[in-house]
Parts: sequence; structure tokens; C-alpha cells
Amino acid sequence: MNEKDQGASGTTKRLAGAVATARRARKRTIATVGLASGLIVGAVVASLLNPAPTATDEYQALESSTTTQIEELKAELRKTESRRAQLQSEASNVKARQEATAARSKELDERDIELSAREVAVGAAEVAKRANEFDSGTHLVGTDIQPGTYRSSAGDSCYWERLSGLGGSVSDIIANGNPDGQAIVTISATDAAFESARCGTWSKIG
Repeated sequence: MNEKDQGASGTTKRLAGAVATARRARKRTIATVGLASGLIVGAVVASLLNPAPTATDEYQALESSTTTQIEELKAELRKTESRRAQLQSEASNVKARQEATAARSKELDERDIELSAREVAVGAAEVAKRANEFDSGTHLVGTDIQPGTYRSSAGDSCYWERLSGLGGSVSDIIANGNPDGQAIVTISATDAAFESARCGTWSKIG
């Protein structure tokens, strides 16, 4: 083979090698693209078959239901707080009324005590007055009246007598009188009784 033929043969071999290399590179590229496409398609299919949890209808429904429940609980909480504030206000009003009632009750108790004291004082005065005053009639000394000096309020035809007994005889009369106007008589502790008529009221003066 001459040099010309050898040169042509070498060129042909180089071309054939380049073509083969190109074919192998093309196959690798196609395989790579196919693999990438497969991965992409697989990922899309997987995303369709297994979507993200937050993207599912069930999750959205659950989230909506939970949100609704939370809002309802918040509303109930606001109602509870409002009711608690109302009850606190009512409790404060009740306490104020109780304090006012207690103060009024105390005031009434103090008035009752004051009135009772006045009644006792008036009663004592009445008792003392009755003990030191008496009207016409027969009165036992030491029981109905006390010994002492008495003055009458006067009357028409006044008559009085100190008695040593109640037998009704003249001997029972210790002393007597029939004054015109006021009379002053000293009743002794040893007298049994004192009797008077038309003399008005007798008042103790000593």
C-alpha cells in the first residue's frame, strides 16, 4: 500500500472512531435525559399520589373545624369573663347593701337601747312618783305608802285620819283633821294605815 492509501485509511479510521465516540456520547446523553425525565415524572406522580399533608382536603377540613372551635371557645371565654365581671359587680353591690343594712341595724339597735333607757328612766320616775304620791282612800303604811310628811293638793271638806288599826272603832284613830285647803300630815312608821277623803292628791315632802 502506498503512502497515499495509508493516509486515506488512517483518516477513515479516525473518522470512524469519532463517529463511534459521538454515538456513545449521544447514547449517554439520551440515557441521562431519560433518567432525569423519569425522576421528574416520578416526583410528579408521587406528589399527586402522596400530596403534602397540609394540602389534603382532610387537613383543610380539620384546620377549618379546629379554627371554628377555637373561635367558639374564645367567644365562650369572653362570655365567661363578662359574666364573672357582672357577678363581681353584683357581689360588690350586695356587700354594700349588707354594710348599709348592718349600719342601719346598728343605728336602730342604738335607738332601741336609748328608748329602752328612757323607758326605764320614765318607769323609775313613775314608780318613784307613785311611791311618793297617793290619792284619797285607805292606804296601809309600809305597803301602800311609806312613812313621811305629806301635803295634800287641797279639796272641799278634806278629812284625814291616822289609824292604829283597821277595826273601824274610834279608838283606832291616832289623829285626824278637817282642814280648809291644803293639809300637811306626818305619817309615822308605827301607824297601821292612813285614810283620807276629798283631799285631792297627797305628795311626800319630807
